[in-house]
Amino acid sequence: MMHLAQSLEMDQILNLTEAMLWISIACLFLVRLRHSQQNRDLSITCVIAFALFAVSDFIEIRTRAWYQPVSLFILKAGCIVTFVTVFIIYRRRRKT
Repeated sequence: MMHLAQSLEMDQILNLTEAMLWISIACLFLVRLRHSQQNRDLSITCVIAFALFAVSDFIEIRTRAWYQPVSLFILKAGCIVTFVTVFIIYRRRRKT
């Protein structure tokens, strides 16, 4: 692992760190899913979206650009739209 880290540039190390963060957040939602019946649909969506966002950062380590290839940009944009949508739905549910 140390050899891998030494061969990466700073932007790649930061992308690796981000990917680990997104995986950690996905795991938190997964744990929440196991312990709560409330908003299960939103938790499942968050597990998937954060895991895919981590995958996008792993891809970005190789491509060195968040917008290339176009499919990477679409994946990242789709995840962000999902995060915003889940947040809006969650807020509306809390009000009722």
